[in-house]
Amino acid sequence: MSKEYQKFKCVNCEHEFISGAKKPRCSKCFSTRINKISAFTLEKEMRPQTPTKEEPKPINKPIEQKTMPMPKQEKKNDFLDDFDF
Repeated sequence: MSKEYQKFKCVNCEHEFISGAKKPRCSKCFSTRINKISAFTLEKEMRPQTPTKEEPKPINKPIEQKTMPMPKQEKKNDFLDDFDF
């Protein structure tokens, strides 16, 4: 024996739900004051697919960062400067 599922709308909180019970109650407020919605199928309602946002594309080539060469350090001979000859 298969259940007959029906769609209902609660009179108190206007919550719509599906039930296969003989004496259905609202699944949100547990009220037994409900109205039956006649047009109903068990097939899942398909929402229209929302378009995904595309990332903006750069207009021109990205700016390349130029690296500055490090200045050459001259070797200092501090060792000899400390001593007097």
